[in-house]
Amino acid sequence: MDAKTQFRRRSEPTPLADALVRMMEPRHTGISQRYEAANQLGEVWAQLLPPEMVQHCRVVDLSAGQLTVEVDSPSYMYELRISSHQLVEHLRRECPQAKLRAIKITLAG
Repeated sequence: MDAKTQFRRRSEPTPLADALVRMMEPRHTGISQRYEAANQLGEVWAQLLPPEMVQHCRVVDLSAGQLTVEVDSPSYMYELRISSHQLVEHLRRECPQAKLRAIKITLAG
């Protein structure tokens, strides 16, 4: 068989949609895992706090190991800052896949 014949016998071209799916799958898996970790972290967060505090604190973001929580009052901000070290430790144990390092507490504006 000569080189020209081998070249012609290549497999059919891959449809663009299939190629895109193969390219995006690793990214989608990573996004999906981060979403699941953030979701689980939010659920554990809601269980950790007293019910009256849950109403005033909301998880806003999880990025680069930092959980951002927004509160609607300086007094709740103070409460969370006092207990943030214990909260981080508990969340690390319950949600290791989140790779939590710190909690950032912001005041809703």
